[in-house]
Amino acid sequence: MLTTADKRTIFRKLHESGCFIIPNPFDVGSAKALQHLGFKALASTSAGVAGSTALSMAISQYQMPTILALGDMRYWRVRAQNADGVWGAWSSIWSFTVSWTYVMTPSPPDAGATSDTTPLLDWTDVSAAVGYELQYAATSAGVSGTTAQAVTSSQYQLPVILALGDIRYWRVRPKNADGVWGAWGSIWSFSVSWLYNPTTTPANGGKTVNTKPLLDWSDLSGAASFELQYANTSGGVAGSTAIPTAISQYQIPSVLSVGTWYWRVRAKNVDGVYTAWTSIWNFSIMQAYAIGDTGPAGGKVFYDKGDYLSGWQYLEAASSDQSAGVCWYGGIGFVVNASQDSIGYGATNTTTIVAAQGAGTYAASICANLVLGGYDDWFLPSKWELFAMYQLRATIGGFTANKFYWSSTEYSDLHAWSCYFDIMGTPGLVEKSQTIVRVRAIRDF
Repeated sequence: MLTTADKRTIFRKLHESGCFIIPNPFDVGSAKALQHLGFKALASTSAGVAGSTALSMAISQYQMPTILALGDMRYWRVRAQNADGVWGAWSSIWSFTVSWTYVMTPSPPDAGATSDTTPLLDWTDVSAAVGYELQYAATSAGVSGTTAQAVTSSQYQLPVILALGDIRYWRVRPKNADGVWGAWGSIWSFSVSWLYNPTTTPANGGKTVNTKPLLDWSDLSGAASFELQYANTSGGVAGSTAIPTAISQYQIPSVLSVGTWYWRVRAKNVDGVYTAWTSIWNFSIMQAYAIGDTGPAGGKVFYDKGDYLSGWQYLEAASSDQSAGVCWYGGIGFVVNASQDSIGYGATNTTTIVAAQGAGTYAASICANLVLGGYDDWFLPSKWELFAMYQLRATIGGFTANKFYWSSTEYSDLHAWSCYFDIMGTPGLVEKSQTIVRVRAIRDF
C-alpha cells in the first residue's frame, strides 16, 4: 500500500513531466471511474460537495462506508428536514484530514546500551493501534529493506543472540482496526555493551600471609557464572586453565608459594556470552612472622596487626639503639603537628617532623636517614608503638634500662612524648631540647 509520502512523490513527478489533467470527481463512484480511465491524480475540493449525492439519514451522524488513507481530506455539509418534509438551508462546508499522530519511546533507549545479548525491544503503546510491524538491521541504511516483523503488542523479542559490541538499528509502525498503517517511526539504535570493572579481595597490589587465599570480586548484574585464571607471572595468566565458578569468588585449593601472583576473571550471561577478561590483578604472598622472629631487616618483630589491608602487617625494631642521647627537634622550637599517638602512625609523624625541621641531627632525622639490614624505611615510633616495644623489651633486646626513649608523638611546642624503660614503662613528657633521651628505630612491612 502506498504511503502518503509515496503519493506526494508521485504527484510531484507529474508536475515535473509537463502539462497534465486533474479531473474533479463528485462522489466515490465517479472517482473510481476516473481512476479506471487512467488518470494519475484526482482533485477533491469543497467545490465538489455541492455536486455530490445527498445522503439521507434519520439521526445526526453518518458512518463513512470506505476506508480513508492517512493524509486524505474530506469536505462535508448537512441540512435538516422537518416533519412536513421541508428542508432547511445547507450548513457551511466543513472539512477534516485523516491524521494519526503519535510519539513512541523505545527501550533500550535510542543510542543507548544494554548488557542483554537477547534484548526485548519495547516501545510505548500507540492509541488505537491493534498491531505493529518492526524492522531491524545491523546498519541504519539496511533497516528499510528488511522483512517487517508483525507483532500484536508493543514489544518484540529478538530471536538471535547478539555479540558484545554489536549495534542494531530498528523502527516500528502501528496499524489501526481498519488495517491502515501509520508512518514508520524514527530509526532507533542500541549497542550491546557489558562493562565490568570489579573490586577485588585481596586488593590489587595487596599483600597477605594466607597461602591459600579466597579470591573474591564484586558481582555483575546479569552474570550467570564466571571464569578465572591465575599464575605466578603476569605473562602466564592468559595461557593458564580457565576455572569456572558459579559465584564471584574462588578458593585457592593448594598452598601458593611466597611471591607475587596474578589473576583475572570474566563473566558469562545466561545466553553463554562472555565479557572481555578484566585487567590482570596481582597480590603478594608474604612470609608469615611470629612475635619475636627476626624480621627482614635483621631486627625483631614485636607487633602483628593481623592483616596487610593498610600495606603492612608487622612492626620490626632495630636490634640496637641508634643514639645514646639526642634532642627531639632540629633546633627549632615550634609545633610541627606530629601529634598522632596510635600504632601505625610513627612513619607519618617522622615524615612530618623532618619536613618541618629540615636537615640536622635529631631523633626523627636519625631514623629517617638510617639504612640498616638493606632497608632505608626506618622511622621513629609513635607513643604507643614505643610502649609496645617497652612491653617486649626483653624479646627485642639491646635496650638500656632506666633510660628515656623518644617517641615521634609531639605534645606541644616544647614537649614530646617519651617512655622511661624501667619496671613501669611509664610514658612521660620531656622537653624537646633534652639530649639525654635515647633513640630506637622501627619499620613496618
